[in-house]
Amino acid sequence: MATAPSSCGSRVVVTKYIATLRADTAAPEPARPIRSPRRIRTWIMRHPDTLTNSQPDQLDAILAACPISPPPATLHTSSAPSPANAEATTSPIE
Repeated sequence: MATAPSSCGSRVVVTKYIATLRADTAAPEPARPIRSPRRIRTWIMRHPDTLTNSQPDQLDAILAACPISPPPATLHTSSAPSPANAEATTSPIE
């Protein structure tokens, strides 16, 4: 009974990979992908109440890693539209 040509090489590949795991020389898991500047900017500009569960933690980690960014508490100002001040932002300037 003949085996498929692609299965001959796969056994060697798996054997070598298991050997690297046993020798503790396997490559580390890749780091999480870096978020795009556009995505980070939208998180900064959005009202904190509208972020999903994981986004505030990711944003805090990104801002903590950036030495020139202001503290997260100062990014959102009261002049940004939010449910609490929506009436104030829609009224005409006198």
